Amino acid sequence: MDQCTRCGSILPLDAQFCGQCGSVIIKARNTQGNLGGYPQANILADDKPTTISKPSYTTMGYRNDQDNTETRLYWSQGEMLQQTPNPDDDEEDERRRRTLMLGLPLSGAMADQPPAAGVPMIHGTPQIGGVPVVQGNPNVPLESFAAQGLPSAAPSFEPAAAPQTPAPATGPWSPAYPHTPNPAPRPPSPSSHPGPGTSGTGTRPAPGGPPCGVVVLILVVICLIIVGTIGGLFFGLPPAISISGSSTVAPGGVLHLHGNNFVPGSSITLMIDDTIPLFAFSSFHQATPSMASSLPMTLTRQFTASNRTITTGGNGTFDVTIPVSTSWSLGTHTIRAKENISSRSAVLHFTIDVPTAKLVARPSALDFGKIEQGSKPVMSVFISNSGRNLLTWQANNGGASWLKLQPTSDKIQVGGPAQFIYATADTSQLKVGVYSATLHITSNGGTFLVGVKLEVVPASPQPVAKINVTPTSLDFGTLDSGQQLTKTLAVSNSGTLALNWKADTGNANWIKLDTQTQVIQPGALPGTIKATVDTTNLSAGPQTAELNITSNGGNVQVSIKVVVNIPQTTQPCTLQAPSTSGMAFQTNQGANSDPAPQSFTIGVIGTCPGGVTITPTTTTASSPSWLAVSHSVTTTSNGSATFSVTINSSALAPGTYSGSISLAALNGGTAITGSPQSVSVSLAVTEKPPVLAVSPGSLTFNLSNGDQASVKSIKISNTGGATLNWTATLDAPSFVSISSLAGTKLAAGAGVNDNITVNPAGIKGGSYSAKVTISAVDPLTGNTVSGSPAAVTVTITITEQPSMQLSTHSLTFTPANCIYNASGTVMITNSGGSTLDWNVGSPAYTSGQATGWLTVKPAGQGSGDATLTFSADATGTKIQSGQTYAATVTITPSVGNPQTITVYFTINCLT
Repeated sequence: MDQCTRCGSILPLDAQFCGQCGSVIIKARNTQGNLGGYPQANILADDKPTTISKPSYTTMGYRNDQDNTETRLYWSQGEMLQQTPNPDDDEEDERRRRTLMLGLPLSGAMADQPPAAGVPMIHGTPQIGGVPVVQGNPNVPLESFAAQGLPSAAPSFEPAAAPQTPAPATGPWSPAYPHTPNPAPRPPSPSSHPGPGTSGTGTRPAPGGPPCGVVVLILVVICLIIVGTIGGLFFGLPPAISISGSSTVAPGGVLHLHGNNFVPGSSITLMIDDTIPLFAFSSFHQATPSMASSLPMTLTRQFTASNRTITTGGNGTFDVTIPVSTSWSLGTHTIRAKENISSRSAVLHFTIDVPTAKLVARPSALDFGKIEQGSKPVMSVFISNSGRNLLTWQANNGGASWLKLQPTSDKIQVGGPAQFIYATADTSQLKVGVYSATLHITSNGGTFLVGVKLEVVPASPQPVAKINVTPTSLDFGTLDSGQQLTKTLAVSNSGTLALNWKADTGNANWIKLDTQTQVIQPGALPGTIKATVDTTNLSAGPQTAELNITSNGGNVQVSIKVVVNIPQTTQPCTLQAPSTSGMAFQTNQGANSDPAPQSFTIGVIGTCPGGVTITPTTTTASSPSWLAVSHSVTTTSNGSATFSVTINSSALAPGTYSGSISLAALNGGTAITGSPQSVSVSLAVTEKPPVLAVSPGSLTFNLSNGDQASVKSIKISNTGGATLNWTATLDAPSFVSISSLAGTKLAAGAGVNDNITVNPAGIKGGSYSAKVTISAVDPLTGNTVSGSPAAVTVTITITEQPSMQLSTHSLTFTPANCIYNASGTVMITNSGGSTLDWNVGSPAYTSGQATGWLTVKPAGQGSGDATLTFSADATGTKIQSGQTYAATVTITPSVGNPQTITVYFTINCLT
């Protein structure tokens, strides 16, 4: 315990002022632990009295521990006690002034304001000897206001009636300047110091203070009114926090928290369940958490000392992401966001829940109807997972041995396709009667029971099919336009005859079926139909259709519905990428060698009022420019423009060139999103390559084997722009030859003849062929040139040589009885080949004998086989009787040696 040195009252240990007389006790208590840590710096020991850095009103007395002489403060006319500035007092004044300017209630300034939990409330005005006693320990010492980072303000202005004696510094702060009383205090008067319990006031100073004080007072009041009005605007709207997205989160997930309507620039502390701080109170002290402060930080497992508080923006909002620790318990929790500058706060609720699977099954009953004894019909149960975790399920028949299930267990992923349990009713061991069972489906997402019933009837001589479809409706939910979704149906046959079924969707062309017809034998597993809904061409809103399944075992209609959502999005006016990012041209050097033009398109999407003007600009690395593009184009929203690119290469030397086309798009004089775009252009200029040309493409020889060798030529030409080397190969019989087998550096535009010789001499008649192949390469690159190889075909026909044969080589005419004329014939035949041409010469007479008596018909030129008539006529000649005359005729064939026919003529007369 402690004792007041002024009035002797018993005080709590380490008290800072007396609750009876209001005297300040110099001995001040210190807070425990580290000021910067959390929460030890902000927790007072349970056995320590409340520490107040400065009372709401300044104390009326001061006592030094080392001086027992009682010192009284007093006022006199025109004179008051001076005080030495104290940094702690200034900081406290700053806090109070800041609070007043923001329109916030001061601690203890409003009598009707309820006190915060654990914070003492001071009622009444402290007077000398009548200061009220403060009860309880505050949760947070008043020094923490300084830790809130409140900015500095001008020194506080207090009424002249309130003495300006400062209270001593408390806590870890030490006064920068010692308190020095006025060296000439006026002795106290009884009227200025009422005794304990009285309400008297001290002597006031005489009026007539500095005129500037009144001016300052007026200015301060005006500022307070203005700032208070602005502050009231902020506090007129309560602070609020909200979660972006779902308020249900899984352990290990995150919450996206948004706050608004807070004081701009203020610090915000977050608390979970009003117990565990998500952020430390102050961010000004770089301290290591102590044992007491590390506990909540360990529980939250998310924040470090560097981000203990949130600072709101200039509009009083903040956004923060809060990791949800796996150590937090499942269920509903609260987050409270509290302004450190005031007592205002906002709270919201969120739920921590482990994602679970959810079993969905239908139908709830399987009715096989009347089943003939011995049959094994199959029906289906549809199973899906509508939860947010893996579904693991098992199925059993509840002890009904005649009910067979397939499969009996499986797993369905989140969003995975539905599955079917095929239930087979095996009546082979059942008697006629009614049977029932329960199909149990258990899972980590719930349990589902399916009632099964059937009636076994005697076998019918007439088998029938019976169709069952599961499920009988398909709900595809809500899909965005353009989305597709597939669901599955099971079609089973519970009859005794093969089921033939057919499915169609009528006019609903937005539904596609993977199977439209099938045959299901009795007792076989059900077939499936996968129905896919395509919303691409559907209008917004609900869409319905009917899937009609017809069969020889009945007809079923399956209703299909889907809700189509067409997102209403406004896309900014955007220039898209061109249809090609690069264009490549290739050409040969020289005039008239420009490559063919190429084109590209570029589109505009989004909202573009007034259209978009696209202007192309070309850039090349060389001069003069060889690249050109068509003029600017104006297009509309969601339109496109086509640009033509041309090349002028006539003045370019061989080499590689590069350039680009920039496409700038303006809407209303402003560049749109995506502008500019560019297209790269490359050009390769090469020498005009050599080109091989060979003519003619064929040669024909018609010869006889007696002819001389025949020669014909082929021309090898270079129609390109550079030299070439050529080679020739001959595939022919031995009597065919070529004059040259190779040539080098055949210049552009030049040509050379290569001779083909056929020598038929001694060759058996017949048809022969040969082939000449000309190949050429570029001597610079070694590459085969255009036009190579070229082939020339050679056709050779050789006939046998004609051979003339004469039927006789002599004729003898000996007419009797003085007959002066006679005749005879000689046959000319061709015993060889080809055509025989011949020539019959004029008769040649023996020298010294008569002439003119022999003629030959036909005479002269002839061909082929012929008969020559030789006629002798002595009439009018000098031929004498009894004397023999001779003449010769030479026949010269076209092939072979001439042959001679000798004619003898003798005239005989009887005497």
